[in-house]
Amino acid sequence: MNWNDRLEMQKEIETLFGREVDLVSKKYLKNPYRRHEILSTHQVVYAIEQP
Repeated sequence: MNWNDRLEMQKEIETLFGREVDLVSKKYLKNPYRRHEILSTHQVVYAIEQP
């Protein structure tokens, strides 16, 4: 998935939910408090299997 695909997917998800969304990889969640909160409350809407 390249950057343009990611931006397109983000826009499509925002349209579906009618609000702004953030697409973030787990490895970029550096703050331990924020990481815990996000990972304990996240909802997977669509997942792709990485090779």
